[in-house]
Amino acid sequence: MCRLLGLLAIAILVALPLEGGKIGCNIPPVPPGGSTSLTCLFSEDVNVSKKDFTVYHHPKDRRPDGVVDCLWLNGALKCFVRSGFMYDYQVSTNITVKIPRVFENQTGDYTCQVFGSDAGDIEKCTFTLKHDTLYPETVSSEKLSQPVVNINIEKGVLSDNLLESKPDNLAEGLPASSSSSSSSSSSSVIVPVCSVVSTLIIFIVAIVVYKLHKRY
Repeated sequence: MCRLLGLLAIAILVALPLEGGKIGCNIPPVPPGGSTSLTCLFSEDVNVSKKDFTVYHHPKDRRPDGVVDCLWLNGALKCFVRSGFMYDYQVSTNITVKIPRVFENQTGDYTCQVFGSDAGDIEKCTFTLKHDTLYPETVSSEKLSQPVVNINIEKGVLSDNLLESKPDNLAEGLPASSSSSSSSSSSSVIVPVCSVVSTLIIFIVAIVVYKLHKRY
């Protein structure tokens, strides 16, 4: 809601000329490589007054650089547009200059100037890059699981098969499923290693005791 109100306020500012002869501009920050637009706000309808105008970039430690320089020749608008900027030749009480792909060297102060305007009426706007500070958590795709033993007891013969647990399959022929029915059926066949080891120890001890008892 707040964002919509902010956009509405900008639209109203763009549509209305500035009072008192002031010439301003605005340019929203974007991440590096993004696109943005610089809007010049004039105090008059330049399409009616037919005054020449220029958009200047003021980089640090360098002289101002005209990125859009327009003049009227026989009632027709002719413009020079520097590489990295786009202008659609639409002009009224405002103009819009697009930066389709933002680079670090395009940051800094900008001013919009109309021929014959007073230096005290020109207000600058500052373009900065917006760096994201929040990053999504990195979730590992690896799933660590404990090895399991499949026990089959048939006709007094105990056989065990160590199976490596895999992300996609718990065992060959057993599809990986998150449903409760699959989990319950799998749990009846697959048991933890510690339980199997205990069972094996008890079984071996029983056999040893039986053989000793039979010997004596």
